[in-house]
Parts: sequence; C-alpha cells; structure tokens
Amino acid sequence: MIALGIDPGCTATGFAVVDLDAHKVLALRTVKGDFEARRQAAADMEIRHHPTLVAIQVPIPEDGKIAFYNRGPDGKPRNVAAMIRHTAATYELVGYYRGAVRQAQEMGFALTLVEVCSQGRKGQGLKMDAKRFNIYWQYEGRSSEHARDAAAIAAQAAMMMLGAKA
Repeated sequence: MIALGIDPGCTATGFAVVDLDAHKVLALRTVKGDFEARRQAAADMEIRHHPTLVAIQVPIPEDGKIAFYNRGPDGKPRNVAAMIRHTAATYELVGYYRGAVRQAQEMGFALTLVEVCSQGRKGQGLKMDAKRFNIYWQYEGRSSEHARDAAAIAAQAAMMMLGAKA
C-alpha cells in the first residue's frame, strides 16, 4: 500500500510518501509558505506516486483538548493565537483533502482519507530522530522533523485501517 502522510504545522508542512508493504520511503518533502504552496506540493506528490491512502494529522484529538501547547511560568497556556492559526490552516488542508478524495472516488480511483488525531500531550507521539528513521524506513537521505512525522502519520493511518477491517 502506498500512503501519503501529511503533517501540517504552523510554519511548515511535512509530506511523506511511503510504501508500507516494502517498508520504504518513496519521497519526503517539507514545504513552507501559504496554503496554496502546501496544497500544490501535496498534489504534485499524489500525481507522481498515486497513493491509495492519504493520511493527515488533525490537531484536535477526540477529547477536544488542543494537544500541543507550551505553558508559561504561571501555568497558563502560551501562544494561543498561534494554536488557533495552526488549527485553522490544518482544517483548510483537511477540507481540501475531503473534497479531493471525494472527487477521486467519484472518478473511480481507490483513494481513502484517514484523519489521524494528535497523539496527546507533547512527547507522547511517534517521533523518531533522523538516525532511527533512516534505519526503520531503510532511508539514506536527509529528512526534516516534519517529513519524518508525516511518515509516522501514514503508518499510523494504515494501522488504524487494518484495525477497522479486523
């Protein structure tokens, strides 16, 4: 199964196309810029690699609490405005993908969208450093944290799909 993982962030979005059967990375990319630049980067990766699964991380987990934030010395959340902008930008991408996947399915393509909720509080996710990532995915190039996270999101979505079929 070929999967496109997307890790939207405040300043950059990570993309990873992975072959989950062969356990290999086919492409990694990190894009900084506005929504259109990020949407175009994802579309380019789709055209080149024809994934059957698109996985995007959404920032609000099922419990409704924002997963990633920093607390100041007074114990109150900081950077609330950035969290709101991040959430809005992420859902703009999610909305785009909901529509794009629906169109692809109407045209007869077997494409599935899985929205992966954030992993919980900071430090509890599936993060890998570059060395561990290269070993796990049999990858020899350089990678950004955003792109490595996107690969983990793709793998997690595939596990969610397999669990749903069981």
